[in-house]
Amino acid sequence: MAGERVEEVIEELALASDGRLCGLRSPANWDADPLINSGSRAFAQQGLMAEPSFREALTRVSRHGLAFDAWQFYPQLGELADLARACPDAVIIAGHCGGLIGKGRYAGGDNFTRWKARVAELAECSNVFMKLGGLANDRTGFGFQQRQGNIAEDELVATWSPYILSCIEVFGPDRCMFESNFPVDMCATDYRTLWTVFKKIVAGASDDEKRALFAGTALRAYNFE
Repeated sequence: MAGERVEEVIEELALASDGRLCGLRSPANWDADPLINSGSRAFAQQGLMAEPSFREALTRVSRHGLAFDAWQFYPQLGELADLARACPDAVIIAGHCGGLIGKGRYAGGDNFTRWKARVAELAECSNVFMKLGGLANDRTGFGFQQRQGNIAEDELVATWSPYILSCIEVFGPDRCMFESNFPVDMCATDYRTLWTVFKKIVAGASDDEKRALFAGTALRAYNFE
């Protein structure tokens, strides 16, 4: 909401990071059901991504060659798509497979279909990338946090594959990147096993596709190259 004053924020962060600043993250997650929020951070204000000051700030972030990490729930992906179209020069990276929700009113059998439709709409915006991961949180409805110990690799592969492969299908490997979400993901598995699960999910991909998913896409999106 800083508008043009985000320039001050960027300057301070660039100095504090000794030149390592590559992007900014500003959560916009909101839902009508307050119980959807299973994190420690309060909801953002409703409709945040449509605010003129938010869009002005994003425009200035992009002028500095910085990426914008977006965090919202999947029912808000239409809002994120509107933002991407309004700011076509911005590099936008959607986190956690678009913000999957699978509990409360989103626990129905058609939830996957509705989620995938929103993800496909967002993929039409060529300036948006997708992070693959962040699917262990309680909001996803998989119930990992209610179980004792780590979840078996094969169960995680079976549970997460439809979501991760659907993202790759519509975005393509060149706009998808694997992510960890630690320490949150510890409710399901350890760090090393997480990456083993990801490797199993895309075992059938080509070498070039794997290079993009595990490194290349992130290098380009965050301007590390």
